[in-house]
Amino acid sequence: MAEKTDNTVKVNVEIAGRKYSFTITPEDEELVRKACNTLNARMQDLGRLKFNDSFDHLATAALQCLVWFFREKKRDVSGNLIREIQFLDSQIDDYIKNDVK
Repeated sequence: MAEKTDNTVKVNVEIAGRKYSFTITPEDEELVRKACNTLNARMQDLGRLKFNDSFDHLATAALQCLVWFFREKKRDVSGNLIREIQFLDSQIDDYIKNDVK
């Protein structure tokens, strides 16, 4: 449930069976809910592992999510770099074609 205030939204979520309340921007509400759902799903997947308590499941799930995040971020940076190089390459080709004439 979200409670709206000025430019923020108060969001209540559950992580690892505990309830938390966050005050965030309305644009982030869907992302926070998705993040909580993903984290809870990862914890459930890790349930087969024999940890001492739920904190170990939470820490492992959070680590896995962050590794995935950083991998995707690195991939996106690489993709942007490739696109920029391709753009510069096409500009050089255009310059050469127009200058030669």
